[in-house]
Amino acid sequence: MKAREKIEDKPVGLKILLNRALRSQSYRKIGKAQGSDYSVGSSTISKFLVSAIFLGSAISINRILDLTLWHSVVLVAGIFVAWIALVLIFGVPETLIVFLLMFLWLAAGGYLIISGELSTLVFTHLLPFGVILGVGWVGGSIRLAGHVPLFVPLALIIVLLPLLTEDPWKLASEAGARIAILAALSIVPLCYVLILRIARTDVGTTFAQGASRIGAEPSKFSARASRFLLKKMRQSGEVELRDDEVREEIEAAYSRMDSYLEQATSLAGRAFRVRAVRRLLTMVIGISLAVWLLIYILAWAAMPVSLAKQWSGQDVAFWTPSPLGFELSLPLGPYLLVAALLATVACVGFLGFALTEDQYSEALWGAVIHRTAEDCLMFAVPYLHQNDTAEIGDGEPVLRAAGQGSCVE
Repeated sequence: MKAREKIEDKPVGLKILLNRALRSQSYRKIGKAQGSDYSVGSSTISKFLVSAIFLGSAISINRILDLTLWHSVVLVAGIFVAWIALVLIFGVPETLIVFLLMFLWLAAGGYLIISGELSTLVFTHLLPFGVILGVGWVGGSIRLAGHVPLFVPLALIIVLLPLLTEDPWKLASEAGARIAILAALSIVPLCYVLILRIARTDVGTTFAQGASRIGAEPSKFSARASRFLLKKMRQSGEVELRDDEVREEIEAAYSRMDSYLEQATSLAGRAFRVRAVRRLLTMVIGISLAVWLLIYILAWAAMPVSLAKQWSGQDVAFWTPSPLGFELSLPLGPYLLVAALLATVACVGFLGFALTEDQYSEALWGAVIHRTAEDCLMFAVPYLHQNDTAEIGDGEPVLRAAGQGSCVE
């Protein structure tokens, strides 16, 4: 109880952060009584907009002033340093700087429209939003695919030898866009079978197994939960809770896991299955992207351009970017196509093994089902524990929010 008193003296209580974490995972039913909290979503959207506008401004500077890459990097870095100095040293509000940056970005857009450079406008004011969104989503997908470490060696076994033979290069060159049809017709049915397995999963048994794993290593899971809450769910300007206090409070809740397991299971219900399906599909996309990149790099490193041209019957075009002054020569055409074809084969092979071989099935199921159950219980149990322990003298549960006193739930 001592840790509890310390935490509830803070303007933003642990319960608020737990509710945000559950809502970020789509478990709104568990924290339904506490009401909506859009702070995390609005903060994410704000960061996305600022990042896109900053990138767009950097591209605008490069295009309008016709600077070299190095000069652009130095100028953008100088702007970023000036931004930090204005906020930390001179106390200028961040909002004012963001509005100034947005004004310059819009002014650059107006200049490009007046100048008739609409093609440049696409690069400076539309492309950045797609780049930021795509990089974030692809990065998340690949990180999620990293929970299945057996996939990389399996992919190498499946694709490395065919990559160095003639037939895949000929087939990829002839098939062209039909590789996408092949991927859809081969991967979608396997995903459908896995989704059916998720739909038939016994949530009670799955959550009981997750509770056993958390109960066996409470300090590990409390540290993971505390790190996520304090780094991802706490908003700028809110008083920071201490990590040791949060971990102590969460571990106290885990010690009473059996008291809240049934309630958490019934409240999670359909949301758990939906989140598991989303995790599966995201992982499949991440695996496909990761192995496509791996095969492309292997082809680039191992296959001479003359031989690739001979086997595919296509000319090989090149893209020559110069990041940080180092010129690269990246082959396109058949290299991209053969990477797509073999990535499809590797992804289908992995999903097939996941449906038939216990070793791969356990790896995939652990990342999709067991990890999802652990993530839910990791926050749901402390949240339900907070509901039980946040009682005052008259028996009414208390909620503490930033800048507010107590209010009845």
